[in-house]
Amino acid sequence: MSYTVQDILKNIATFINQDPTIPTGTELTTWINLVDQAQKDWANAYFWKTLTVSGYSPSFGLSAISLGLPANFKKLTSPVYDMSKATPDKYVEIPPAERFNRGSTDKYVYLIGDEVQGKALIINPALPSGASIVLDYQSYPSSLVTVNDTIVCPSPQFLAQQAEYYILQSRSDTRFPSKLSEANNTLANLIESEATKSGGENNQTKNYYKQINFRIGQS
Repeated sequence: MSYTVQDILKNIATFINQDPTIPTGTELTTWINLVDQAQKDWANAYFWKTLTVSGYSPSFGLSAISLGLPANFKKLTSPVYDMSKATPDKYVEIPPAERFNRGSTDKYVYLIGDEVQGKALIINPALPSGASIVLDYQSYPSSLVTVNDTIVCPSPQFLAQQAEYYILQSRSDTRFPSKLSEANNTLANLIESEATKSGGENNQTKNYYKQINFRIGQS
């Protein structure tokens, strides 16, 4: 089920004003900004599967050594693969300073730029014309600016609690520490759930006997 900013605002209004009617004017703008900040807090707390972009695949018409990255790019979550060959070439990410210790034929990439100007991927060696690369990356969530914007955080409860904390804090309401504690507990549960493997994954912890492949009756 998808939720919008309006759904979160109704929850906030019910707690803050004891009335689900959302505010208007400047107060509405402020509350939307606080919900957006709450979603950013969620996004920065963990590397969420929801924010992973898989199989990003720009194509190059000309030989290139750099690739401008999308505005929502946060960090790579996989090596970069050149898929234009029968056996894909893998380009591993390195810290920019390490490039001085690499050979001209070594396959690697590194990031340049910042959050304001944008980021780019430097690729060594240069990709040939027609190359097609594939990579996965962690993204930033889209900013929330209207009541109709859809949230990507899977917990509207956390967004409401975190925004309520900001509102109570701004009003010097003595309830703000308890609301922050509620939000932190909700976030911790989200992280725990995200880190737990699904039933379809091999989630058994090997004991000593499994690690050495021991079987009863085996000599």
